[in-house]
Amino acid sequence: KNTEEIILQIKKTNHIIDNNPDGFLIVDGNWRITRVNKMFEDAVGQCCDKIIGQNFLHFFINNTGPHSALATLEQAMQNQKPVHFEWYYPPRQIWFEVNGYTSGDDLVLTFRNISEQKATADQIRQSERRLHAVIQSTPDTFFLIGPDRRLISFNERACRGVKRLFNRDLQAGDDIRTYIFDDNDARVCAQAFEKALQGERVQIEREVRTNGQTNWYWMTYFPVHDIDGQLLGVALNSTNINNLKFFEAEILRVNARFQLVAQATQDAIYDWNIELDEIRWYGAFYNMFGYPEQAVGASLEWWANRLHPDDQTRVLASLYNALDHQHAHWLMEYRFRCGDNSYKLVYERGYILYTGTGAPTRMIGALQDMQQLKEHESKITAQNEQLRAIAFAQSHEVRRPLANILGLLKCLNQAELSPENQEIVAMLEQTSTELDTVIRKIIDKTAET
Repeated sequence: KNTEEIILQIKKTNHIIDNNPDGFLIVDGNWRITRVNKMFEDAVGQCCDKIIGQNFLHFFINNTGPHSALATLEQAMQNQKPVHFEWYYPPRQIWFEVNGYTSGDDLVLTFRNISEQKATADQIRQSERRLHAVIQSTPDTFFLIGPDRRLISFNERACRGVKRLFNRDLQAGDDIRTYIFDDNDARVCAQAFEKALQGERVQIEREVRTNGQTNWYWMTYFPVHDIDGQLLGVALNSTNINNLKFFEAEILRVNARFQLVAQATQDAIYDWNIELDEIRWYGAFYNMFGYPEQAVGASLEWWANRLHPDDQTRVLASLYNALDHQHAHWLMEYRFRCGDNSYKLVYERGYILYTGTGAPTRMIGALQDMQQLKEHESKITAQNEQLRAIAFAQSHEVRRPLANILGLLKCLNQAELSPENQEIVAMLEQTSTELDTVIRKIIDKTAET
């Protein structure tokens, strides 16, 4: 009966060993392998017959080379104490977590495949190194802040910024609330931090005045989670936007000057963003054509639909030809429909900008009201006609008595006159002839015009 119980116990033990998810191996006091399970056979890629009876130390050395774990195993056998270490098996490229337990003169070893964990750990370390490199190389100031508002990590730019603004050395564990400038700054930053803790991405513009200087920062707070989704803290990225503020102010000044110029001129100025097909009208456009501002469209189609039907095809063909052939200037005269459905004759001058690849990107120009100019030309033409008629009539009226004078002088030349009178008559005849020549030139010039 005792024998049967022992046999049953051995079977149970063997069943447990063979079905253990970890590799299992027993060596005796002479380092001979006496027992392995199927999991160990599969792990090392050798069958039981080739493993049993081998010297474990030789097996270990032949497959892994010198290893500090050998000394650990020998010490475990001598001191009868449990051991724990990691072992890499090159033939199968497998990492094992090895646990050793002494049992009398025997040493029981379990082998757990941890290759995936090692690979994951390597990936995490590589990711951490890449993240560290990115954080350090970014031109922005970066902080990682724990939920307790204490610094976890930061980049070198953050260290320099804190040193410059607060004359302090930044340390992990510092309370981020230490680095504030006033109560309003503390309130705004605290609100942004709390929202980030709740999962929001918060962006604020912050003005910092120190040592008589004003600096502008664009600050972004966003939550950071681990791979399990647990909140690690809040990342704070701060970008200096002094240059952006300068350019914004400069743009406002340029726009103000542009608006003044647009108001001063009598032409209708426009700015057409060709890529977005957006047209902005300035200056006298609304008064020139009688459109309320809300009735004016911002697309090329709105403008094209108000061209005179007899001009539309010609004008659009000319415009597209200029864009296709990268012309810098476009000039065109056409009729444009006003708000009261009448048409005005306009003269348009446009300057076209292109990208580096030759694509049209922007067109700036002006529309000049030619209606008044044409009316002025008509008035001038009519006045010229009147002057021509007057000049022609007056020249004939003046020449008629002059012709009589010339006739009388010719008669006097035929009479007997004293030398003195002959000289006077000759002078009168010469003067009259010169006057007649001038009058004839006036008549000829009037006929030409």
